Amino acid sequence: MNNLIYILNCFVAIIFFHCFATRNLSNEKYESRNVKYIDLYGNYIKFDSGKPSIVADKKIIIKDKKTKTSFIKLFTKPLAIPKNVEPVKNFNIKLYLGKWYEIARLDHSFEKNLKNTYTVYTYLNPDKIKIQNFGVKYKGQIKSIKGSAKFINKQNKDIGHLKATFFKPFYGSYVIFYLEKEDPNDKNSKYKYAIVCGSTHEYCWILSRTKNIDKKTKTKLMKFAKSKGFNIKNFIFPWEY
Repeated sequence: MNNLIYILNCFVAIIFFHCFATRNLSNEKYESRNVKYIDLYGNYIKFDSGKPSIVADKKIIIKDKKTKTSFIKLFTKPLAIPKNVEPVKNFNIKLYLGKWYEIARLDHSFEKNLKNTYTVYTYLNPDKIKIQNFGVKYKGQIKSIKGSAKFINKQNKDIGHLKATFFKPFYGSYVIFYLEKEDPNDKNSKYKYAIVCGSTHEYCWILSRTKNIDKKTKTKLMKFAKSKGFNIKNFIFPWEY
């Protein structure tokens, strides 16, 4: 019973958060007189006179089986690792800190219509880092949101599996499953490329220390993501438009 109550509370809170985040970060409008539909992981929330409500049948519309499966996993296993994905080992969080540019991503509601996106990771304490996401709307508005991340296993911090939050106390899986150093022969060299995902194959980001990378490297990184089950045909490139 306690687990059911927890899941229901998560469900309500995350709906509220993503409706708020989508309206403020994406500002995507679906005009239909006084009704707006806001994308929520491929689902729609109804807005009448500015007030959010579930669609008429009291259930969220799930477009297809794949979306429904991902949606269920998001709530029942928010800290899961997608099938065929393995977090990097020998991970050093200090070499990961700093600014990362989004070279490619699978688009989602909370970054909808954002270009020139990048993230800054800052060290807070041995168990926690600060996250600041930035992006630019088509009209030039700069959008940002702050969050934090912690290691899933505090006793084993050399595994690239963290939990991230932008709305406490709810966390989502942050899995680093590819890393490449600037200098492979230098143990203190910073990471220059990374591929990160969430708890399902619906979320994936290719990151770089520079906003532009050569075609050969981009192809290599995309092929690696594909080999782990991500649909690279749906990638968008926020620094290329």
